[in-house]
Amino acid sequence: MITLKKLGELPRKTRLRKISRILLRLEHHLRGLPSPDGADRELPDRAYLGALFSAVAQEARLSPSLRRRAQGYVEQIAGSPHAGLSVELVRPISDIRYGLEEWLGHTPADWDFYRSGRLDADERRVENVFLYLDDVRSPFNVGAIFRAADSFGVREIYVSEGTASPEHPRAKRAAMGAIELIPWRRASLPEAIAVVARLLRAPPNVLAVETGGTHVAHFRFPSAGIAVVGSEELGVSAEALRLAAQSSGRISIPTAGAKGSLNVAVATGIVLYQWWHALTG
Repeated sequence: MITLKKLGELPRKTRLRKISRILLRLEHHLRGLPSPDGADRELPDRAYLGALFSAVAQEARLSPSLRRRAQGYVEQIAGSPHAGLSVELVRPISDIRYGLEEWLGHTPADWDFYRSGRLDADERRVENVFLYLDDVRSPFNVGAIFRAADSFGVREIYVSEGTASPEHPRAKRAAMGAIELIPWRRASLPEAIAVVARLLRAPPNVLAVETGGTHVAHFRFPSAGIAVVGSEELGVSAEALRLAAQSSGRISIPTAGAKGSLNVAVATGIVLYQWWHALTG
């Protein structure tokens, strides 16, 4: 591990980047996670950590707020009865590390946060809830929808030819592993309805997430069915609206903002939660 003297001699950005990496390794160690660089390295002791926080507190180019927090942690460490490193230091370490990353221009995305281990599809609790993505163009939105679908018991997902591939790297990052958990396939909406009908041994209820429908809080969710969510720009297709009108109908989410609309992944998450809650209580 680099000495404090050598660390102090490094150029400012290099020094702060180095401090951030040391804090990341220490945070992973205290949380019981694998080393972020895949190697076992010497870890700082409590005195060394206090010196790192002190260096951040004294760095004039950093924000006053970050410097004040770092100084507070220096005092917290000095006044603690604990001699070694312990889990109560995880939050201070994380706070300063993210502050440094922000100053260095490394704004984190959701997929940067550590996800431990592989997810087990056998642990999923599913309902007879199916989802159809009707020309959802953004890979990020596709991935976010898969993540919400995993959380709220969706059994299978079907995607139109115009929907971004769930295999797209951005979709996979946004999904945080959910794409590997939920069975999915490309299909037209009539094909998807036919597949679900075979699985349920009965024609499925079809509902469309679109403006001008029943308030989501008052909608009577079926015990089984397929929800259709549409394009970011054009919404649900006319075919989907027609099929929904012949079945469970249209469901809408009232908003209070001037924009008057929600991101498709956010809207899908709200509807799936309401459906899951209606089925599970």
